[in-house]
Order: sequence, then structure tokens, then C-alpha cells
Amino acid sequence: MHCDRAILSMCLLAVLPLSAQTGAPAGEWRTYGGDLGNTRYSALDQINASNFNKLQIVWSLKTANFGPEPEYKFEGTPLMANGVLYTTAGSRRAVVALDAATGELLWMHAEHEGARGTAAPRRLSGHGLAYWSDGNTERILYVTPGYRLIAAMRGPADETTAQDLALAAEQRQTVAAGQTTQLLLLVEQNNQMTELVQQLSQRIEQLTREMHLKVIQGDAGR
Repeated sequence: MHCDRAILSMCLLAVLPLSAQTGAPAGEWRTYGGDLGNTRYSALDQINASNFNKLQIVWSLKTANFGPEPEYKFEGTPLMANGVLYTTAGSRRAVVALDAATGELLWMHAEHEGARGTAAPRRLSGHGLAYWSDGNTERILYVTPGYRLIAAMRGPADETTAQDLALAAEQRQTVAAGQTTQLLLLVEQNNQMTELVQQLSQRIEQLTREMHLKVIQGDAGR
């Protein structure tokens, strides 16, 4: 009985790793390594040794404009799911979704992190992003140069549903509004201080004139 259990356990150990090492399914590339087994393998055979030297560039993506300055080191691994190619690009690490067949830009998202992004030790496009789907909703997850996890969402019936992006934009507007309010308060306080200083200066000048007048009157009385 114990022997049968041991054999069954060995069989399970032998079979389970293989379930994740089947290669990228249906010509797609949904994870960094192609599949959960990280095999970096695809069973597609349209490109082979006989026609490899005849391949031509169909489209290309220039990443120079995805950030404040051109990117000089691209190391990302694009993902492809349902005919859409997803990748990070540019010195600000923008996320772009492209039509895999034509290269058409479908949508783009970038976080303007200000000083947080400028001071980040690991800038540029990074090593890529992650794709997740429950069969209806698709999400693209990535980490910004300022170490913030962002999830961009695409729904089943929408052309481009971006609830997470809208929420992020709303949060940025809230922060900006708060910063503006603080700035206005500082300006108001500064104006009040300036007015107070002017009043004190005028009072000091008035007292100085009065004292000078009393000194002159005192000298005249002598």
C-alpha cells in the first residue's frame, strides 16, 4: 500500500512540471517566458530554416517619443494575446498596445511621476510587463520606474475600457488640486506677511519721525 502511494507520488511529481512546459499556446506569448514553465518555446513552424533568410520587416515601433528623452537600451519582452501585442517602451516606461498584424497603436498609458521618476535608480522601459485574463477581462500589469504597480484593464464589450487608468488620473487630479490649494494658502500667507511687514515698516518710520521731532524740539527748548 505504501509502495503504491510512493509510486503515485513519483508519477505526480513527474507529470505536474510537464503541464506547465507545453510551450506558448496557439501562437501567443502571454508570459515572459512564453508559458508558465518558462520554456521560451513556440510550436509555430511557418518560419523555418528554408525561409528564414527571406524574412522582411513588416512594421516597427519607434520608442524615442515615449518619454522626455530617447531610450538608449531596450530590454523588454513584448507579450501577445488575442492579436494584440503589449510592451513597455521609452524612458518613462510607457505601456503600449499594438495591433500585432499591422503595428497600429491601439492605446498607450504612461505615468508622469515627477521627481520620483527622475530619481528612480532603474529607469527606461525595463524588462516588460505581465498579462492576466479570466476569459472576459484582460489586465496588463507593470511596475513604474518609481516602483508603483499599475494595472490597465480592458473589458470584453469595450473598445478600450480603462477604469484603473481613469482612477489613477482622478487620483492625480486630486493630488494636484490639493497641491494647488496648499500653494494658494502659501501665497495668501505670504501676502499677509508682506502686508504685515509693510505695516510694521510704516509704523517704525512714523515712530522714527516722531522721535526725531521730539529730539529737535528738545534741542530748541534749550
